[in-house]
Amino acid sequence: PIMAYFRCHPGEDKRWIFNYAHRTVGLLALGLGLGTVFLGMDLYLLDLPSFTTWALMGFLIGLGLNVLVREIMIVYKSQTEDASVAQADIPMESKGDEKGDAPEVVQAPAKKEDTEVLSFFILSLCAVGTTAAIIAGIVVYPF
Repeated sequence: PIMAYFRCHPGEDKRWIFNYAHRTVGLLALGLGLGTVFLGMDLYLLDLPSFTTWALMGFLIGLGLNVLVREIMIVYKSQTEDASVAQADIPMESKGDEKGDAPEVVQAPAKKEDTEVLSFFILSLCAVGTTAAIIAGIVVYPF
């Protein structure tokens, strides 16, 4: 809620500051959450085998790869398109009739970007791989 107070409208000059701050806070929250999971896996009462740590590390590497590929694609896309258009903003369309009346501003429907689809695919692949590794490890090394 605090960050939403400082959010400026899409297309303003300082919007990029909010976008990077929002992304940084989200990645920090994700990192702290994963750190908490790693600490929780070392609890004595859980008695988890050591391979679970390696499986989670594999997921973390895949997640880092996901973030890296997404950032590279966003930078590449911003260099190839008009730099004044914010990447995460919804484009607006102006519609009016032929008589020259004041146009009515209508939001264009949001499109799935290539970066979102690729990011979802990489993250899903990492999650399925981690789950398969943990299940296979439990089958091979039962408690």
